[in-house]
Amino acid sequence: MFATLKQLSLRFRRFRPPPPPPDSPAAPLGLTEGEVRHLQALMATAGWRAYHKALEAVFLLEAEQFSLGLDHNDYLKKCGLLAGFRRAAALPEEIITNFLRQETEADDRAQRRTESTDRARAKLVGTPAYDGAYRPHGYGVEGGR
Repeated sequence: MFATLKQLSLRFRRFRPPPPPPDSPAAPLGLTEGEVRHLQALMATAGWRAYHKALEAVFLLEAEQFSLGLDHNDYLKKCGLLAGFRRAAALPEEIITNFLRQETEADDRAQRRTESTDRARAKLVGTPAYDGAYRPHGYGVEGGR
């Protein structure tokens, strides 16, 4: 039975996506860091602002139809359409915000790791373990250079 489970786990292992490297933040929706940076640059252009303004105008045109009185199915369709417009308008900003937050968290983790290593080394200063591990070949130790 255990052999069968082991064979199954080996077969299913190839279907799992590889984990991202621990120090590089994974961009939302599987985008690369370069793609997120390009999206950020695109949002800073005048063309993006014009596109966003046109998207808002279409949203308002669709929203005006609510005042005309819709039957239930048309009402639900319009609600879904308007939710899609809102999501399309907010998605790029959400992607960039989440990516920058992940990047900051990764930097903080690396900083904490460095600080804890430094604290661990500081605890050993003046001990034989420190002299053997961190001083180059006994420099400064009795019998050394």
